[in-house]
Amino acid sequence: MSTVNKSLFLLLCFTLNNVNFKEIAYGSGTLKGAEGFSFMLPLKKKKVSQEENKRKVQHCPVACNQSEDFHLKGPESERIHLLVLPQIRAYRGSTAFQQLLMSNPAVSTLCTAKTWQCEGWKIRRARLPFDNVKDASKLNFEIAFNEWVKYWNLSSPALLEKTPTQVQVMQELFDFIKSGNYNKKLGKLKPVYIFVWRPACLRTMSSHKSTFKGELGILNQMLELYEKIRHQAPTILINYAEMLWKPDKVAKRLHNFFACLPPGFNPDYVPVMEKDIFWKNMMKTHATIREYGRRHRPIQHGYSLADMICTNYGDVTEQDKEIMKTTETHLINLSNVCG
Repeated sequence: MSTVNKSLFLLLCFTLNNVNFKEIAYGSGTLKGAEGFSFMLPLKKKKVSQEENKRKVQHCPVACNQSEDFHLKGPESERIHLLVLPQIRAYRGSTAFQQLLMSNPAVSTLCTAKTWQCEGWKIRRARLPFDNVKDASKLNFEIAFNEWVKYWNLSSPALLEKTPTQVQVMQELFDFIKSGNYNKKLGKLKPVYIFVWRPACLRTMSSHKSTFKGELGILNQMLELYEKIRHQAPTILINYAEMLWKPDKVAKRLHNFFACLPPGFNPDYVPVMEKDIFWKNMMKTHATIREYGRRHRPIQHGYSLADMICTNYGDVTEQDKEIMKTTETHLINLSNVCG
């Protein structure tokens, strides 16, 4: 190396060693220093591709966007309603989740029918479709919708039907809705699905305790149904544990999911008797969701709040434990999409 080149090299090394870099512009391959010093390096351009951004958007489930117009004051045939269909097995938080949904005044329930837990299938004439879940050919959802339309507030953009046995007829009910053969007073219904799953170790929180094997079967069914319907309608998956112990996160996810509705999903909401609910509803929730979560310490049920996973499944084999961990990890990942 010549004397001149050696001097230039040493000068460059000294300059690089003393510059306090404040900006790195990867797009241009230029590094800019504190004193306006800049030089070019053959940096590899860091690309955040449009395809990557598009994938992120596609992975964020949305029931409706902010600009969506429901035309609720127009002719009945032109009205558009969101039909909110929670997919939750019985005794696994369905009533508590209904309380969170109904905290938004834009969501209309069937509580005015004064049935048990505001469930649509408890309306006498609407029972038929859900009493024959073993024989899909006997399903007659038209009867159910003719009853439900009497109790929904049709000036609300979102109509809620919470029936745990819906899970068993999810596809048949979806096909009926898409056919449009329901009561014309409803205008056009846009079905949206919310799956709420409960980690297996939290089965000790329910008065109707199930077996470990039973919980595994239910969670696998939940995954199967989720994968089936999410390609057909707006769908979101929610972790019951997060609803109890991270309720603000779940409320935010619901707000983002229902982007067209006014903000209002409130984990501190308490239904007002004879206004939101009625004595004959016999609602099991007597506290806010946040209060209920505070009354139950996660560690008492073998759940880690820090890692949001079960740490104690009880007396089960190591093989079964690993199978459950794999299933729940998959559900956790799906529940954190855009969360």
